[in-house]
Amino acid sequence: MERRKILVIGMFDSIHLARWLSQFKDQEIEFVLFPSKKFKYINFELSELFQSENVANFSVAKPYFHFKYLGFVDFILCLLFRKLKIDIKRLLLRYCLSANSFKYVHAIEIQGAGYLYASLPKTILDRNTLILTNYGSDIIFYRNLPDHRIKISSVLSIAKLYSAECQRDYEIALSMGFVGKFLPCIPNAGGF
Repeated sequence: MERRKILVIGMFDSIHLARWLSQFKDQEIEFVLFPSKKFKYINFELSELFQSENVANFSVAKPYFHFKYLGFVDFILCLLFRKLKIDIKRLLLRYCLSANSFKYVHAIEIQGAGYLYASLPKTILDRNTLILTNYGSDIIFYRNLPDHRIKISSVLSIAKLYSAECQRDYEIALSMGFVGKFLPCIPNAGGF
């Protein structure tokens, strides 16, 4: 059986991302991770997933690669490119998706990963199935801010699968234009 390959876009310094992914370490899945935001360090548990022996495979998306000071290099590059008014994350994600074939892209957290993915050209978006997972107040709080409401609706409109921690967020997603399929309602910070 061929190993499923999923691009996961998330916060590399987040314990929640590490715990979410660790739930799947005994499954035949290849997780390729892309940082959604600038970061100074990789969460210790996430770094352990990259280095430990699991049934699942965890790696960092090219052009990134896992090394001790990856976070500091990423942080400095993001600051430098911001001064040049270039969105380096968007360029690198576009490159990653153009150079690789992923059946699924999982954006874990709306304001970082979701917005970043939705900013890509439609030709790239149409090549993948987007799984969207919200964290905490991603949808309940930010829907009340006009700029964010538009962006959240944009992400929800391209997502095919949606995962939330409570029924309330599923109802809000429907009211904001989501027409895909709901995944089971479970805590998204690492399960029970």
